[in-house]
Amino acid sequence: MRTWITFTIALLTTVGCASGSAQITPIDLDAAATGTAAALTAWAPPTSPASSEMADTPPAVQATHEPTPTPAPTIAPHELIPHPAGRTLRDIEFVSANDGWAVGDGATILHFINGRWIPFPAPDAGGNTVFHSVEMLNAAEGWIVGEADGSGVIFRYLNGVWRPFEVPPGVGPLLVVRFGPDGSGWAGGQTHLLRYTPDGWYPVTEASIHDMDFTGSGIGWAVGEHGLVGRYENGIWMDAPRPGDVPLTAVDFVTADEGWAVAATETGAIYHYVSGSWEEQPKPGLGPLYAILMAGPELGWAAGSTPDGRGFVLRYRDGTWETLLLAGFPDELPRTLALEMVAPGRLWAVGEGVGVTDVLVFDGE
Repeated sequence: MRTWITFTIALLTTVGCASGSAQITPIDLDAAATGTAAALTAWAPPTSPASSEMADTPPAVQATHEPTPTPAPTIAPHELIPHPAGRTLRDIEFVSANDGWAVGDGATILHFINGRWIPFPAPDAGGNTVFHSVEMLNAAEGWIVGEADGSGVIFRYLNGVWRPFEVPPGVGPLLVVRFGPDGSGWAGGQTHLLRYTPDGWYPVTEASIHDMDFTGSGIGWAVGEHGLVGRYENGIWMDAPRPGDVPLTAVDFVTADEGWAVAATETGAIYHYVSGSWEEQPKPGLGPLYAILMAGPELGWAAGSTPDGRGFVLRYRDGTWETLLLAGFPDELPRTLALEMVAPGRLWAVGEGVGVTDVLVFDGE
């Protein structure tokens, strides 16, 4: 879980590696056990990186996702904050209440600093580049993953500049990048799970992964197509119980052994993991779900869109998921693709929609 409890929501919308011979282990996507798994199968990494010719870079700085919260600026219950992207934004990450990043289509990178969203250059990123995920290890180092022309792309932020980073050959679009408390770095996407080492990124296994989350205790979770669920512990990814053959799009764990996941099924699905198994939760069946964010065991949000493209937000409180009526928002909410909470005062969401070019601030109730 990458977040802190807050009571305000803001909606930000339109929002290398040379060839090698390392062996990778494919994940059986058709073996989607329901509820519990008979045995856990390791996602075995190769014994060495795919190539020794990767860019020579220093080890990544250990992730620091939960600094001591600092107060966010005071905001009205409903307020529009302009932003300059004009394109779909797909992920958002805050280092602190006043230092954040958002990424999206057209190689868009926005930096939130001094209370404003400012475009940030991405050298050597073409206009057809789509950035899907951003992960900041601290204010001075971070990573972005995405795709261009059907292949994965990786950018690294260091010394105040975003620069392209070499991707192993044959890797398809990358959808998520996360670093665990132990300093391990992981990127997942349509074709592979990658691991970061001082020698660069290399493939660990073949799998279609949509999202990952790490708890403060170092336990990690990954979800993806066909109900794929992986659990990371003591340096190893293992197959974990699956809720069924569904397209899991997002995951958020509140402890090492309690968490939530959502699916982009026709009417959407929310699953609660506790006591070693998944249980589908009753909720309004409005449409596919793409994002989930839990502030704790008893408070959280999920977001998606109706079949006609209208966005909606669900809130979990007192053991129930219910539709959140967002008074003061435009009649047509954009489709929310990612959620992020920072210090008390704001919960941010990014997504896509037609003609929506502001940050929308909501008091959470």
